[in-house]
Amino acid sequence: MAKNKVIQVRIEDRILWIGSAAYPVQNIAVAMTAEYIPRRLAAIVRFLVSMVILLAVLVLLGRTYITHGYATLARPVALALVALFAFRMLRVLLMRTRYVVYIATSGNPSAVLASTDEREMREIVDEVAKAINNPEARYHTTVNNILGDAIAGDKVFGDKFKVFGENNVGKRVGA
Repeated sequence: MAKNKVIQVRIEDRILWIGSAAYPVQNIAVAMTAEYIPRRLAAIVRFLVSMVILLAVLVLLGRTYITHGYATLARPVALALVALFAFRMLRVLLMRTRYVVYIATSGNPSAVLASTDEREMREIVDEVAKAINNPEARYHTTVNNILGDAIAGDKVFGDKFKVFGENNVGKRVGA
């Protein structure tokens, strides 16, 4: 689930501050926005498939367990599963499109901000781009950051290299 947090974004003294993270403006290689549209059709399909599977399981179990008296237990479990599947589907259906700001220095771009306000995210990227060539640039705004786990951090545009540590992936082209 997304974490809402009000974050100060400012540019001063050639440093981009996003909350407590500092990015030297002269080291920024990429500043961009991306759009994340909730996968509503996939959520509906997943719900319908879950319902078909649940119905099939209930039919199979009904034939086996009715004679043993377990049918009364199957109903509340089935209702709880239907409620869970419906909740998961509705959460996606009601989710708004998110716009994300990515900043990259010498490494891979990393998602640093997300909002449902596209104009606000594009304005931040524009101000960062202006500050790269203008040492006197100043900017300040407050963002209701909704950066969630599905968006955070590990979006890679291009090849991914990791040749150290426990999770060595070597080079993955177009990861």
